[in-house]
Amino acid sequence: MNDRLLSLLGIARKAGKLVFGRDRAAEAIAQKQAKLLLVSEDLSPKSKKEMQFLCENAEVPFVQVAYTMAQLSAATGARAGIYVVVDEGFAGALKALQP
Repeated sequence: MNDRLLSLLGIARKAGKLVFGRDRAAEAIAQKQAKLLLVSEDLSPKSKKEMQFLCENAEVPFVQVAYTMAQLSAATGARAGIYVVVDEGFAGALKALQP
């Protein structure tokens, strides 16, 4: 388990640089604020496909992390399976932690 990724997500949330949930994620993508979209490993295939489509059209990096919604929720304090990072620095650091 990559605890650094979970810790960094928690810090991004506290810094106000993390948007979560399908509707807010779609809004951030549409407003060109999204720098990275992360989805949990147990997100429904339909939701995952929808988010991938939005990301491809907006050229936003899409990453499925190896964590469940419960694990991500515990780290961020927000129950969701979709998270959007709206800061380049946090997005770069999170991408660097991916295998």
